[in-house]
Amino acid sequence: MSITDLATRNNLISAVVIILIIGLIIYYIYNSIRKMIYNAHNEPILIKTIKNAKAAVTFSSKDLLPAHNSYDGTYMVWVNVNDTNWNNTRKKHIFNKGTDINVVMEHKHNNIQVDVRKEDGDMITIKVENFPLERWFHLVIVNTQQSSEIYIDGELYTSKVINGSIKSHSNSDLSITKHGGFGGFVSQFRYYNRVVLPKEIKKIYSKGPRPFNILDLSKLVKSYVPKINLDVKVGDWSAKDFIVGELSSLKKDFINPALDKTNNILGSIDQTVTNAVDGTQQ
Repeated sequence: MSITDLATRNNLISAVVIILIIGLIIYYIYNSIRKMIYNAHNEPILIKTIKNAKAAVTFSSKDLLPAHNSYDGTYMVWVNVNDTNWNNTRKKHIFNKGTDINVVMEHKHNNIQVDVRKEDGDMITIKVENFPLERWFHLVIVNTQQSSEIYIDGELYTSKVINGSIKSHSNSDLSITKHGGFGGFVSQFRYYNRVVLPKEIKKIYSKGPRPFNILDLSKLVKSYVPKINLDVKVGDWSAKDFIVGELSSLKKDFINPALDKTNNILGSIDQTVTNAVDGTQQ
């Protein structure tokens, strides 16, 4: 093998390595964006960003924190109801975990009904009356072996001692806003396989419902685009020109259209959330 052939072979290997690195970077960007919206796989926060409450989503029990026992557990979610006429012929689903716990809104009144199952199969019902409309509020349900506590906006709303033992945290799937859900949004849905204490609840509440601003995704993408200072050439072919061209095409044909479409769809929602959060702080 001549020196020229050896150099050409090494250049080709270098070019392939560079292309593989770029591919890994693009894959990392994709996964980072996906995790900004949904997050499961044994982490407490399942929904990080704002979700339309008219669309359902289900998390498999395999993706949830495994239950330490059948009773200790905490559910947290930010809720914003802005259309009381939506789906108003039935109770409006917020979430459930199998048949162990079911949380719905009454269809005629702005009340929330929380049903918790006991070990003997009986259901315990707790109500939250006159929850706020057209603004965000933070709903937390904390279950222990013999009690269930509900917090609204960081403060204890009610506590119920239960005769017998709760069975509210078996290894069941967790569904959010099924059957058309309700007219509004949910955000920052969390599930813990433990009792979250009042101090921690208040701290989480203080951070508010506003998640990562999805309109800033372009900044994230830009931060991961590599700066190419080296070049590998094979004849008239340049690895640097090839990679820059592929990245430009990717940005033009995929990233920019996707971001523009996202901005158009969610821009008004993002502004609504800003106004709602500002209203809660006045």
